[in-house]
Amino acid sequence: MNVRMAGRGGLAAIIVGLVTLAGAAPVAMAQPGGGGGGGFRQAMAPAVNSRSLDKYAKMLDMTDDQKEAARTLFEGYQDQANHSREKLQAQMDDVRQKFRDTRDPSVWQSMGDTMTKFREDRKKADAAFFDDVKSVLTPSQIEKWPEVERANRRETVMRRGFISGERVNLFDVVDQMKFSPETMTQVTPILKEYDEQLDRALIAREAITEEGFTKFQQLRASGDMKAMQDFMDKGREVANRVKETNKKFARSIADVIPEDQQAAFNTEVQKRTFPDVYRDTAADREIAAASGFADLTADQKEKLQSLKDNYTRSLTPLQQKMASTQEETEQKITAAEMMARFRGGQDGPMGDLRRERRELVSKTQDDLKKILSPEQADRLPVGDEGGDGPPGGDQPGRRARQRPDT
Repeated sequence: MNVRMAGRGGLAAIIVGLVTLAGAAPVAMAQPGGGGGGGFRQAMAPAVNSRSLDKYAKMLDMTDDQKEAARTLFEGYQDQANHSREKLQAQMDDVRQKFRDTRDPSVWQSMGDTMTKFREDRKKADAAFFDDVKSVLTPSQIEKWPEVERANRRETVMRRGFISGERVNLFDVVDQMKFSPETMTQVTPILKEYDEQLDRALIAREAITEEGFTKFQQLRASGDMKAMQDFMDKGREVANRVKETNKKFARSIADVIPEDQQAAFNTEVQKRTFPDVYRDTAADREIAAASGFADLTADQKEKLQSLKDNYTRSLTPLQQKMASTQEETEQKITAAEMMARFRGGQDGPMGDLRRERRELVSKTQDDLKKILSPEQADRLPVGDEGGDGPPGGDQPGRRARQRPDT
């Protein structure tokens, strides 16, 4: 393993990149704001959290007694998951420290078997928890269990995707839109078909992920770039099935919802397709905060609106170019290019576009402060100055702390 590669997240990043092999996994981690650490945390996360447990209880129409029993089972499951995750993290920290002390990349090799055992133990714990929950259900509720399994795959398998559009969960988008009951009568049959087709695509992609965990050590040790490329292409193919399923059904939903809601729906899908591209920047947050100041003069309001309009006009085409560039890179990047980027090479066309965005954000922030008084400027949100740090997750935008409005 290359020293620079280990320094960029070590074995964890390589495992996420080569094992998921969802085409863009290497892209995401080789570029600023990529998913190496975040992807590893996702891989470590248990299959069920408190919010998803509540969702499953609602889907199954559980009684209060059943909910209480499931919650008790969940607490034990959660304790076990936390313990195993903390143990793995401690081992990772120990290996990372050894690498810092020795600069010997071979220290990372021990983590391969550790990660494999962790995943096997996690899968057993997940299966045991679901079996325990099923034991408190009625026969009619058991008939609904496949629906729960599909929902769980959307929440777990889906989050391990890396190419644009692969992690868009249309159920979540529809929930956020809060369509009327009349509209939902049109949307619900589409979601049912989407649920079934997406699940087949996710199962196919997960099979490649599982295969990757067994092949990882061989690929890493052999240095066979052709074998790595073949496997990467295979992963990209199944990743694209998930992506295309999302695109297909997003179009179907847009076709049946009211015309005045189509733009908002399509915009939300686009933001979730390219969360890093469309996330809020520091300039977005500062303009939004300043717009809410009660002590703005009429002249300040006019200048602030002009600044916002100019910023949007400059940012929108830049975001569109970033999105198309990201998508093109995801489909064309090779294993050799991926490895070169891990070794510290250029991050490709997206690097120039990110720098352009940082410059636009920085200039807008400076121009905003010229409009505001020093006291008003001091009340702006405190956050990343350049506004182009790593995204906070799948959802676009991050929350920034705001100074008290005195």
